[in-house]
Amino acid sequence: MRLLGWFLFVILPLTVVILIGAFAIYGVEKQAAVTVAKAPTPADAARAKSFAKRTIKQVVNAKSATVLTVTEKDLDSAFALMNRAVRRLKGDATVTRRGLDAAITLNLPQNPLGKYVNVRIGVPPSTDGLEVSRVSVGAIKLTGAQATTVLRHGLNFALGDNLGDDILAAVRSARFASKSASLRIVPVDRLKDRLKVAGRRLADVRDDVALLGDPARIRIYYAKLAELDQAGGGTAGQSLVSYTKPLFQLAQSRGGDAAGENQAVSVIKTFGTSEPIR
Repeated sequence: MRLLGWFLFVILPLTVVILIGAFAIYGVEKQAAVTVAKAPTPADAARAKSFAKRTIKQVVNAKSATVLTVTEKDLDSAFALMNRAVRRLKGDATVTRRGLDAAITLNLPQNPLGKYVNVRIGVPPSTDGLEVSRVSVGAIKLTGAQATTVLRHGLNFALGDNLGDDILAAVRSARFASKSASLRIVPVDRLKDRLKVAGRRLADVRDDVALLGDPARIRIYYAKLAELDQAGGGTAGQSLVSYTKPLFQLAQSRGGDAAGENQAVSVIKTFGTSEPIR
């Protein structure tokens, strides 16, 4: 009993502290692996949604092995949306005949250890499941079976319900060409069930998704803004109130999707005028 208490209250906490310290020293870097983030566009959102729908439909409906194609542009669109959701995260992927090289950079708040956490992953061609040739977090590097194990546990942690095991079990081979990858997928019932749920949620997302709002709706408010600007003589430095109240009155009169209308107003207030307002 005394030995168990020693382990739980001394050895285990000390081990955790040592691991955290090692990660802080070796996992944090002063240079970013990904320095430029692609600016997300409505086309990125449309591509990401189309890819997700196509993938879900293909895997869920598969009765036998099927080949899933992923392009470098699909990955770039996903990384662009990731950066929009979490500004401190940037990602980049390169697909060649030799495999996939991907990197994700997390920009840390100011601290004495370093500015960035860089995660790098390499996936080579394989005929026996999905292999990971290397995973690194800063100066901490893993290769071969260790790298695949880290990916498995990372997916299990991120997705829950041991889905990482199911995903790796479903991928039986990986082939690469310039700018695209082909994954041979076999049906896994539990993975299918989870993808069906994801597919139903994805169906609720508008097909005309735009990162800054509905373009047609924004054009209506831009025309109203131009009208207000002309009525005010186009004077620079006009009060923001002179624009805001009429724009929100228009939004109220249009009714419909209140959140979408307000988003369009906010975009126009921020970007719509060529002259500064206060």
